[in-house]
Amino acid sequence: MNDYMKRFTTILFLMLSAVICLAQSLDERKRQIADIKKSGEYIYADVTANTEQDAFEQAEEKLYSNINAYIAKAKYVNENAKASDVYNVEKIEIPRANLFRAFLYVKAIDIVPDEEEPGEEVQDASGSMDVPENAVSSEIPEEPVPAASPREQVLAKILSFETFAELKTQLADMKQQGKIQSYAMYKNLAKPEEFILIIFDADGNVRSVLSEGKNRVNLKTNTADDIHNYKGLGAVGVKI
Repeated sequence: MNDYMKRFTTILFLMLSAVICLAQSLDERKRQIADIKKSGEYIYADVTANTEQDAFEQAEEKLYSNINAYIAKAKYVNENAKASDVYNVEKIEIPRANLFRAFLYVKAIDIVPDEEEPGEEVQDASGSMDVPENAVSSEIPEEPVPAASPREQVLAKILSFETFAELKTQLADMKQQGKIQSYAMYKNLAKPEEFILIIFDADGNVRSVLSEGKNRVNLKTNTADDIHNYKGLGAVGVKI
């Protein structure tokens, strides 16, 4: 083998090695995103856009919107916590064909602590920090936030789906846990009106979620909608 062929073989080997490493890196990032979504310990935003800048700008806007919703529904909220505060936001970037996928996430416990902040101890006249047993608190207890119903929890989970691959994995887990009765592709539904419909496009991105019934409602926009408005797209039916 002459020197030219040796150099060509070496370059080709290095190029193949780089491609393999990139593929492994992408797979690792995709697995990391799937683990984060499945853990339930994070607030996140997953956006795919034409440019890297658009993807991250839209993801940031969506993340803070999700943080606001999380704070509003939480039972115990730090009174100083606001969606505009600076949190330890992590990011993952994945190229997708000629598009860019931006994934931002933050630990939910960083937004709302697990436990209430300890209050100041009451000091009596003798200087002791012990609170008398008959002491009456002047604080007005907060009214508890009503817990979401099982159906509301399932709907919230369904509305968080971004891709077909994600919903396949999540629906299988939800079926096994008894949170939903069944799910199937639209063409296999005997009575489609009994199922919530998750609409997705050819790239596997979730486009819409429609309620059960003959007169359906788009659960993302809360407006009237119908499966016939999504010709050429795929759909999965979910029965709660």
